Amino acid sequence: MYLVRDLEENLNLEYARDLSERLFLIIRFEGGNDTWQTSSGIPPLEKIRFRKWINKSTNNTDYINKINYETVSNVMVGRYKGQGVVRVDTMKGRFIFTEPHDDWREIRFLLPWIIAVLGLIGLILAGTWLALRWIMKPLN
Repeated sequence: MYLVRDLEENLNLEYARDLSERLFLIIRFEGGNDTWQTSSGIPPLEKIRFRKWINKSTNNTDYINKINYETVSNVMVGRYKGQGVVRVDTMKGRFIFTEPHDDWREIRFLLPWIIAVLGLIGLILAGTWLALRWIMKPLN
């Protein structure tokens, strides 16, 4: 909630772009007369199924609202094609935070497994070749 409070105190696009670059987030603000976002890449909000954020470290589900009862009215989280989205409704407007979409994320996750399987197949083929070479040695 520090981020929301900080953005509310400095409600301008330049400051939000600086924060966005440092935190690797895309930030969008929708207020009464002002709407801006730090870069493109925020998924369509109507396609995201949001749910209320629950703090699992405590049993109290309204933990955020009790800390920032004067500013934050609602915190919702959701996902769209693996991209996390957080929507925070405040008295000044709505903030939407999302991580930049990365097309290579799935490949980077699977790459070590692919390399391991290919290495295992290579070891099996090399072992088979060496075994056949040893078995066929008397035929020379």
